[in-house]
Order: sequence, then structure tokens, then C-alpha cells
Amino acid sequence: LAAVISTIRDTPRGAEHLLVHIRNPDKQQGGWLLFNDFLVQPVSEESVVGLNDWWRSPSVALYGSIDRQLLAETLANITRRHPYKISTRILTNPSSVLDRLTAGSRRAYNSSLTGAYVPNRNQAVPLTKDEAALVESGDLVCAFDTEFVVLEAAKTEVFSDGTQRVLQPEIHTLARLSIVRANGGPLHGVPFIDDYVETTRPIADLATKYSGIHAGDLTVGTSPYKLSTMKEVYKKLRLLVDSGCIIIGHGLKHDFRVCNIVVPASQQRDTMTLFQSPQHIRPIALRFLHWFFYMKNIQSGEHSSVEDAQSALKVYENYRRCAETGDDDI
Repeated sequence: LAAVISTIRDTPRGAEHLLVHIRNPDKQQGGWLLFNDFLVQPVSEESVVGLNDWWRSPSVALYGSIDRQLLAETLANITRRHPYKISTRILTNPSSVLDRLTAGSRRAYNSSLTGAYVPNRNQAVPLTKDEAALVESGDLVCAFDTEFVVLEAAKTEVFSDGTQRVLQPEIHTLARLSIVRANGGPLHGVPFIDDYVETTRPIADLATKYSGIHAGDLTVGTSPYKLSTMKEVYKKLRLLVDSGCIIIGHGLKHDFRVCNIVVPASQQRDTMTLFQSPQHIRPIALRFLHWFFYMKNIQSGEHSSVEDAQSALKVYENYRRCAETGDDDI
């Protein structure tokens, strides 16, 4: 037994909550760790395998083979017999289960860009078949940015001397994901993903100045945008990552962490780290970099993930030019 996922509740009919028990890999027997939200602590094996608690119902039990080679062969056989691949159709002909409920779900015609009827989603123009082939081969390059809203404010403890301790940091959720093309051609810099993510949970802070999200933007029936579910948006991002596509952005580490996705470092091109000097720990803002290179202000009003992705792309292209010419004194 390697791990147990359980459902717990405070009262017999109270709201459900998930926690995970994982066997400690550093101990051969009896070592278990409890993961409950931000809490991580060692527990006894009896508390894991015992089924006498009314407030806990084990839901999933995960078993692992002691023989790692045998386990690897088993996983390889499963993958070969039951291959799972996300279709690029979600990028060439995007849709959502929420479209029939969303006010802006009409099909759009844009002859100047694609010459055919395409289901545009907000500012995005879907990928062409040739561009989809680049995704499948892992040769697509794109620029990425996100907007988040706050679901729960940070909880702090204030001491008598005026100092504070954070008990629980802010909890964010993805509100908008925008990804633009970076492979050149007539659609260079045009977004192919611009998804607003539906949420039914109460929002503590829209952070409109920094997110560009207004009240009702993420609610079915009131949003002026085409909404998508979190699962639909995640699948698009997962497809790009698993295909080996290069992703350009500014502050990618934070964005990927909140998106709950792991992206190999070899696929990341982060302008925040590329322009960070070893002598200065504080990173340089995207707004300043864009103004420095192009003498144009961005983010002068509310933030837009499309504008930020396009700006990160321009800044990265300038970095590439400087690297190719050997101009290190920027």
C-alpha cells in the first residue's frame, strides 16, 4: 500500500473534504505522512488503514510494486495497450460544454485571418491544420500569460509587538488563460487560446486592476465572454506541455504553480529570469522591459493577459537578437 485518498467531514451531513495519506519513502515500514491542505505531519499506520472512523471514508487506495523494474514494464504495457492522447481538435475547433449557456457563444467569421467560419473564443483565432501539425511534432512556440482572482484572503496572526505571521496564504484560482503564436507568419502574435474560466465558488477579491476581471465575468449567464471549464482549459495547456512546445512568458514559475501544472525547464523561456542580473535579486517588471526596448507603455489601465503575452513575446525576441549579436550590455 503506497497511498490512501479519503473523504472527511466535520459533521455526518457536512461538506466533504479530501486528504491524502502517503507512505514515507524514507521508511520501509510504518512511516506515513498526512497531507491535509497546508498541513503535513507524520501519522501512525493504524490511523491510515483503520476503518472505524465515521468522519473518514477511504475513496482510493494506491498500491505500488516493490520491484521498480517490474512496475515500469507494467506501466509501459498499459500505455501501449491503452494510449491516451489529447486531440489537437481542441485547438483547431475549440468549444465548451458551457457554450449553450454563455451569452457570447455565436460562431464568428473572420475572413481576413482564416478565410473560413471558425468558432472564435473571445480574442482567440483557432490554430490552422498546419499549426496543429507543429503542436503534434513539438515544434510550436508560443507566449503565455494568465490572470487570477482571489478565492480566499490570506489569514494572518498579529502579535503584541506588531509583527505578523501568515497562517494561510491567499488562495488563487485561474480566471483567464491567453496563449499567442510565436512561430512567425501572418498570424504571429495572434492568440489561439483566450479562455475565461467559469467559477462557481465565491470570489473574495477580483483584483480588477491587475486581472482585468469584473463582477460577473466568470459566471454563466452574466458573462459577456465565452466561458470554459477549468478542465477544458487545463487540457489545452496539458496538450502543449506534453507535446514539447516552447512556452515564453514573464514570471512563469508563479503562473504554472497556480495553474497546478509542471513544465520542464527545457520548455520554458522566462523573460523575468533572462533579464535578471546576478548583482540584483529583485526581478525587472515586464512593463519596464517593454518600455525600455520599445518606448511604449503597457498595463496603463487594467491588465490583459493577451497584451502581456504579446509583450513578453516581443521582449523575448529582443533578447534573442541581443544574444545573437553578442550585445550583453542591454
